[in-house]
Amino acid sequence: MMKIFKAFTFFMLCVISVQVWAQKKPVVNNDPKTFKLFFEKVYLQLDRTHYTSGEDIWFATYLVNGKGASLTSTSNNVYVELINPKLQVIDRKLIRVDNGLGKGDFKLKDTLQTGWYNVRAYTNWMRNFGDDFVFQKKIYINNSAKNNDPKPIATNSKKSITFFPEGGSLVDGLASLVAFKTTDEYGNGLKTNGSIISSKGDTITTFQSTEVGMGSFAFTPNANEQYKVVGIYGSENFSSALPVALKKGFSLHVTADTANIKATISANELAFNEQKGKPISVVIKHAGDIVYTGAITLTKEVSSLTIPIK
Repeated sequence: MMKIFKAFTFFMLCVISVQVWAQKKPVVNNDPKTFKLFFEKVYLQLDRTHYTSGEDIWFATYLVNGKGASLTSTSNNVYVELINPKLQVIDRKLIRVDNGLGKGDFKLKDTLQTGWYNVRAYTNWMRNFGDDFVFQKKIYINNSAKNNDPKPIATNSKKSITFFPEGGSLVDGLASLVAFKTTDEYGNGLKTNGSIISSKGDTITTFQSTEVGMGSFAFTPNANEQYKVVGIYGSENFSSALPVALKKGFSLHVTADTANIKATISANELAFNEQKGKPISVVIKHAGDIVYTGAITLTKEVSSLTIPIK
């Protein structure tokens, strides 16, 4: 049941991530008219994201089963390419993968121009599906000998904060746990702190991120009320809007201990009046596979479902 726990938490808490792409590989089926697809994913871990010409880019390669996120040996080679700002491939490595693991490096030439470059990784099978299935990551390379200004050019015009309400949406009258992430001009996590302010100017709650720009806070939006976020990125003030709350809907809160997973499903007044006495299905999926199904009948505004881990 630990698999259910991990899948349930991931499915319900909306969190984030990395750009990885599915790879499909055919497996022979007894019926010659049909076949099954085996999914692989390639991850590349770089030592950092900003470099100077003449340095080395060191990277580790991971080939995993797309269904279970475990290392796989279904492919033996991964192609890794370095692409310049003009979208030209300037270096390519063929990395040997043993039991899903590989490593390599690029030696950056002194003649490289300053700018944003792209590191791309894929297996031979991925070539059948175009660039949509290829792992890609942007890096910045600076050539101080050719550029008197060593500061990177920002990919975005300003810093940003993004909110992720638990269950997917804020709902009028219902308490939610809201995760957030702040990033700077280059997409890096940025430490911040701030407050939720009502249209009347009242401070509803405050929040503070970790060093990498992530955190969460509890919040209950009221009907017919508007909210804004004010805070500080380092020494820079900012203001942002919260996601608009639904007028009618459900919220979901998940807790767990060593024995059970508990899902609390809350309906606001409008949703409860519409769905009272009707069944609600609970389906948990992991990597596209259904690992749990259940149902509860909505007899009150707050209902709970307990799932044993073992």
